[in-house]
Amino acid sequence: MSRFEELTRFFEYDHRENGTVEPHWRHEPVLKHFNEAVSTYRPRTIVKTGIGGGPLLHEMAKAVQGLIIVVEPSMKLIGKFLEQHAGDAVIDKVRFINGDFNFLPVDYYAADMIICVDMLDVLETGPVIDEFRRALQFDGFLFLAQTVLEPEDLEGVYDDMTREVHPLHTDYYLEVDLKTVLELNEFSFVKGDLSRFECDLLKRAGHLSGYYGTKTEDAAQAVERYKEGLEQIYGYRDGTVREPYFIGLFRRNKPE
Repeated sequence: MSRFEELTRFFEYDHRENGTVEPHWRHEPVLKHFNEAVSTYRPRTIVKTGIGGGPLLHEMAKAVQGLIIVVEPSMKLIGKFLEQHAGDAVIDKVRFINGDFNFLPVDYYAADMIICVDMLDVLETGPVIDEFRRALQFDGFLFLAQTVLEPEDLEGVYDDMTREVHPLHTDYYLEVDLKTVLELNEFSFVKGDLSRFECDLLKRAGHLSGYYGTKTEDAAQAVERYKEGLEQIYGYRDGTVREPYFIGLFRRNKPE
């Protein structure tokens, strides 16, 4: 099975279970920042990476005057979303393209804004950011929301723990490193915010074990193996941590 097929399968599972991508308890701050960006810069053509959980896309569509083009690997999720919202006038502002984020089916400089929420850590960062840069017009915007590491987590304890229970996971970045990566790829930081949300790691591990076909007990033990570092850096207690979450807006640089 290719990585594209594996990710498609995972997104279908995660959507059904309301799991790691766009959980409802992070919607409010993401929408707040998104609405501010839309009202300030008024992008007409917006591209979103994936349907995600579904409700967040629906709320975003309400806020825009133009179109949201959703690149979604799963035809099942596209059909499900259209069926759920049949007859809803808001959906007239949403279009779907079945495709791969590594080969974004969007023309050069076609997008005023690209939205990527809770997906960068399972995608191949280099090719995907290259595609974001290619598809955005100069002075266009990348709206990014993603879990990051605490500044003290220089050894990547949270990264290693996540990869053990979620093998599709690639990388979490320190906030400063994430900004640096984007700056090196011709994006300038406009503004952003770091929040912390309570996250039940044992519940998440159980959710992921359902996808990978592993025992919930084994997933919980994997989390416990990192207990010392999680306690020191993330306030781990009774299976729960305070997870850092970055929401930022970046502008595609215009050549001199």
